[in-house]
This record gives sequence, C-alpha cells and structure tokens, in this order.
Amino acid sequence: MTSVLAKTLRLLDRLLPKGGFRHSVAVLAGGTAMGQVVGAAAAPILTRLYTPADFGLLTVFTSLLGILSVVASLRLEWAIPLPQDDEEAVTILALALIALVMMTGVVGLVALFAGSWILEAVNASGLEAYLWLFPLGVLAIGGYQVMNYWAIRMKAFPRIAGTKLRQAFAVVTVQIASGLAGFIPIGLLAGQVCGQAVGTTRLAGLLSSRDMQTLRRVRRTTLRAALSRYRHFPLVSTGSSLLNITGIRVPVLMLAAFYGPVVAGLYGLGNRVVATPIQFVSKSISQVYFSELSGMRSERPEAMITLFLGLTRRLFFMGVG
Repeated sequence: MTSVLAKTLRLLDRLLPKGGFRHSVAVLAGGTAMGQVVGAAAAPILTRLYTPADFGLLTVFTSLLGILSVVASLRLEWAIPLPQDDEEAVTILALALIALVMMTGVVGLVALFAGSWILEAVNASGLEAYLWLFPLGVLAIGGYQVMNYWAIRMKAFPRIAGTKLRQAFAVVTVQIASGLAGFIPIGLLAGQVCGQAVGTTRLAGLLSSRDMQTLRRVRRTTLRAALSRYRHFPLVSTGSSLLNITGIRVPVLMLAAFYGPVVAGLYGLGNRVVATPIQFVSKSISQVYFSELSGMRSERPEAMITLFLGLTRRLFFMGVG
C-alpha cells in the first residue's frame, strides 16, 4: 500500500501546475480528491456489507463528532502558523495539545453521564454501546488538526496531501475488513476514527530536534503569556466555529430524530457525494490561503488585501460555475 501511495503522489506532482499559491492548492486538492476516489470506489462494497440503518448510525456519529471536534483544542491550532518565532509557535502547539487532552476528558465525562440521553434524543440509541468511541474520536481528530496546522506553518502541503490519501485507505480498509469479519456496525465507526488518526505521526515528524527540545522546556509562565496573547482564539473563534458547524450538523441530527437512522443514513450517503467537490476545493484553498496570509503579516496591509480580493474574485466565479 505504501508503494502505491508513493507512486500516486509522484504522479500528482508531475501532473499538477507548478508555482506558488496555485501549485500548493492543487497539491492539497489533488491529494484530497484521490482520497475521495478511494472512498467512492469502496462505496459499492460497503453498501453490501452494511445496511442503511448502519450508515444512519455512522451519520449521527460523524455529525456529533464534527461538532465536538471544533472545540477539541479550543481553536488554538489556528494560532500555530502566526508567530514569526518558532519557539513561540512550539509554545502554542503545547497549549493546543494541553487543551486537546482536557477537552477529551470533558467529552469522556459527558459521554459517561449524559451520552445515553443525548443519543436517545436524536433517535440513535444503537450508538449507546459505542459511547467510548467519542472521546477517542475527538482525540484522533484534534491531534490531526493540531499537527496539520504545524504542517501548514512549515508549508508541507505535499505531506498533508499524502496523509489525506493514507486516511482514505485506512478508513476503507478497516471498514471493509470489519464488515467481512461481522463487526457491524462498529466497523464503520472504528474505521472513521482510525482514518482520522492516520497521518498524525507523519505530520509530527515535521518537528525538528530543536522544536522537540523547546517543547520539553515549555514552562507555565510561557504558556500563560502565549494564552494571554492568543486568547481570542478560544474566547471568540471557538464560539463562532461551534455555531457554524452546529448549523451544518444539526439538520442531520434532526432527520435522525424525526425520521429514524435509515433516512439519516440515506441522506448522509447522498450528501457525501454532493458536498465532496465543494469541501475538498474550499478546504484546500483555505489552508493555503491561511499559510500565505500568515507569512505576509510583516508586509504592507495592501499585499494582504490584494491577495484577499484576488482570491475572493476567483472563488466567486468558480462558485457561479
């Protein structure tokens, strides 16, 4: 599998346009698109191993996990690309990881004491036996998000694209193998969690030995100073991101609550096909844009405005198309 992934990435690098912003976006979008192709190719097999009700539980699981993962590290990962000094960036990385561990514990407690009530409210009691997967899922997604933003800081877009392919292969491998072995529906859920975790260690490999030494030297005083400077991320960005993702995910949960997991599962399968092209293009552009913008902080504001207006104009025409 490793050799297949390596060959695919080399092929993408030869085919995609070279130079600056467009090349970075193309690399990320290309890797994500190949991952979606893997998922689409596996769909006919998965739909014969699992029932629509199983996919309904998966849809509810991913919707709840999507809401929880937004607050996984209190949006401190967004601040990682911003500092010009690597030591300060490592301090923020440590802050984000600490927040992730704390939020994982909070999700675990909520799952333990209120999980059954929440699942009953959304008509997904079938997930009650798998409540332990929620804190694991938050930890997996949050860990990948944190290391992904470190990779964005390093402008390691080919490596990020590679992890997208690895995630897709991991998801379908676990889901198909579990389905064949009769582990239903946990195979669908576990595959999703495993897929999110894959790639985290590879992105963590971007941390140099100097970064690791800095990480070990982090003290409470430096953590407090960094948290004070970047407090708007947990105080403002977390709330706005949570509101945004809730608006997207709640309709899915309402479908499950009012019409049952089968309808939610069919909706989830259809939504995956319809929304995928928009998601992989917009997410790829946003990550590269964030990286470029972070590197332009020392330049004149006019340069940042020019990049913003040019990208917005192109996205508008792309969206109309």
